[in-house]
Amino acid sequence: MPSLADAKAFLSRIQVQLGRKALIYSGNVAKEKIFGQDAYMGSHRLWLAEYGSQWSVQKSWTAPWLWQCNGDASGPGPHTIPGLSGNVDNSTIVPPMTVDDLIQQWPGA
Repeated sequence: MPSLADAKAFLSRIQVQLGRKALIYSGNVAKEKIFGQDAYMGSHRLWLAEYGSQWSVQKSWTAPWLWQCNGDASGPGPHTIPGLSGNVDNSTIVPPMTVDDLIQQWPGA
C-alpha cells in the first residue's frame, strides 16, 4: 500500500503526462492514509468504494463523484444483471450530480 506522499507523486505524474487530474478510486484506504483535510487530494474526484446503504467520505471530500455501493455480493444490490454471469459491482451518482454531468465529466469524453 503506497504512502500518501507516494500517492501524491503518482497523481502529479499522471497530471503532467495526461494534462488532466486523475480520478481517485478508493474506499477505506483514503480514510486510513489521509489525516485531516488534504486540499490536494480533495481537488481530485473520488470514486468511492463503500458497500452499504450510506456513504461517508474522508474529510478531504464533501461527497464522492461516484459511489460504488455494492460489489462481490456485498451491499444493497442488485448483485446480478440478466444476461451476465456472476456477481456485478454497481456504482451510482450522488446528488447534486446528474447523469448528464457524469457523461460530460467522464475521462476522455
